[in-house]
Amino acid sequence: MEPLGHDASWAQSDDPLEEGGIVRVKAGYGAVYRCVVRRFEPGRVLELVVRPAGLTIVNVYEVAPSATGCRVRHALEVSGPIAGVARPLLAGMYQRKLEAEVRAVIRLAAEQAGATPVTRSSR
Repeated sequence: MEPLGHDASWAQSDDPLEEGGIVRVKAGYGAVYRCVVRRFEPGRVLELVVRPAGLTIVNVYEVAPSATGCRVRHALEVSGPIAGVARPLLAGMYQRKLEAEVRAVIRLAAEQAGATPVTRSSR
């Protein structure tokens, strides 16, 4: 069951990224999900909604300036008929994959900006 978590292989959109647009995301286990862009503020916020069978998942990514660079925040909301069962099963593996993804995104952003290495902040 390890592959079922936050493990996207790729994301793609045929149109410009904008509210109401569709982004297709391929999960690490092969399924491709259509995610609706619910909110988009370039360089600041991306909020996606995906509806796999029995669930509604909202992913929010926020970037905000801080005294030492920027703060990256990810929020996840899981609801739907099977959310009560799915939430505890996915929690641990999702958290591990999310932490790895956030580190990778921060590293990529720092490389593109020519910034110094990033250290992990407290939660």
